Amino acid sequence: PASEGDENSDLARFYPATCLETGYDILFFWVARMVMMGIELTGKSPFSVVYLHGLVRAADGSKMSKTKGNVIDPLETVAKYGADSLRYSLVTGVTPGQDIPLNMEKIEANRNFANKLWNSCKFVTGNALKNADEEELNQLGVSSPMTSEEFDKLLLPEKYIISKCHSLVASVTEDLEKYQLGAAGSKIYEFMWDQYADWYIEISKTRLYEGAGGDSIEEAKAARRVLVYV
Repeated sequence: PASEGDENSDLARFYPATCLETGYDILFFWVARMVMMGIELTGKSPFSVVYLHGLVRAADGSKMSKTKGNVIDPLETVAKYGADSLRYSLVTGVTPGQDIPLNMEKIEANRNFANKLWNSCKFVTGNALKNADEEELNQLGVSSPMTSEEFDKLLLPEKYIISKCHSLVASVTEDLEKYQLGAAGSKIYEFMWDQYADWYIEISKTRLYEGAGGDSIEEAKAARRVLVYV
């Protein structure tokens, strides 16, 4: 191949890769040929892992067809619901060994989840951090896991959400390493919606606002720290 032996070439940088993601329908039409040609020309397989996902089908499980009129146009879907909701629907709809039935209700629900994330971030940046001084803001950056000493000083609700967050990170990391993308996405959805947004953000308001019961500067700082950390 061109540039073979050149350590700074695109070939050296990108070949061989690690994982190929593809639908099962072209395993022998294309994937096997890629492996054989790669080994023939370079002596190395182009990838070590083949991640096979199901095919995207209509909501009733039938194959999408222009003749049937059940094709979902991705451009129209993105224009109506946003690219993030479509991507998330496809990723979390993956079940090993099964195809992906796609419907607008699911995409709409994941659009609502994207809005939930946006509103949560808006609350943290626009409300929770509003009264933080520059020194505190500089200390809120997260570069490593929270230490046990800092964790032990927190109140029970903060300890709970941090523990849940750490468990989530460990579980999702394991799922991603095993290519269980659907399971990982579902766990993030449940935690962010039910635990973080609907539960802890509401509790944090009792730390941050005097009218809601917040009268401790230290508790307010701890709440801001946890909101940003999670």
